[in-house]
Amino acid sequence: MIISVTAPRKGMGQTITAINLSLFLSKMIGEASIIIDMNRYCRDIEYYLSNTDITKGLDDYYSLSESGLLTAENFKTCVKKVCDNIDIMASNECFELGSSEIENLLTQIGSIYKIGIIDTASSNTNAITRTVAGKSHIMLAVVNQSRNIVQQMLKAPEIYNVKHMILVVNRYRKDVGYDIRDIKYDMQNAGFDAEVFPLNYDIDIINECNDHSILNYVLNNESGQKEYMAQLKALAEYILEAAGIRSAVRKENEYRNIGILKVLPILNAYFQKS
Repeated sequence: MIISVTAPRKGMGQTITAINLSLFLSKMIGEASIIIDMNRYCRDIEYYLSNTDITKGLDDYYSLSESGLLTAENFKTCVKKVCDNIDIMASNECFELGSSEIENLLTQIGSIYKIGIIDTASSNTNAITRTVAGKSHIMLAVVNQSRNIVQQMLKAPEIYNVKHMILVVNRYRKDVGYDIRDIKYDMQNAGFDAEVFPLNYDIDIINECNDHSILNYVLNNESGQKEYMAQLKALAEYILEAAGIRSAVRKENEYRNIGILKVLPILNAYFQKS
């Protein structure tokens, strides 16, 4: 499953949303995911997650692809593992990616990873953002509680008004006048039909970003006591359900239930004899 993450404007928190969602989804399905940075103007994935100057990413992929040497095995040389659950690909600096390179990349990712998240440029006019969004299984649009930002998104229906779009209202606060109901109302009036998920404002996320330890937020709050984590879980569950992917927890429960069903007839027979 390919998930593209974008926003009408920079500063909406799309990269942090992409990172947190990637880690959460990975833990839910019990497999590693990959985050690809396609925002060459900011390169935030590398900034937040890479602890060395050694980069691996889209330039490496482009070189192998153009030379005809790309295989599933050496694709790993284009990827950097930052933890057990997440691999990353840095944005391109030297080469321009065309639609064919992007399509081949997404195909390669889909054959190796169950979940690939693409962090795209925050813009309504960026050609790569449009290409990736169009080829994704799910597009996550990230906004804040500003009517101007939401209207900016609604004015680009060719990008955002697609059946696989999910809207995330980041840094959500209940004391702000323009709330979820207002956003849904404006979307419906503009002909948009998409699920809307809030992710609450949490100062701890900002602190982790400042300390370059954003992964700690999800890893240290798995109990779900924070409202942000409960909201992130709801978003992740919706995405997995939409994609037809069962979480590792759900699989475990199903296997446990199957085991119980197999044992019950044996127990019933035993008690009937006694």
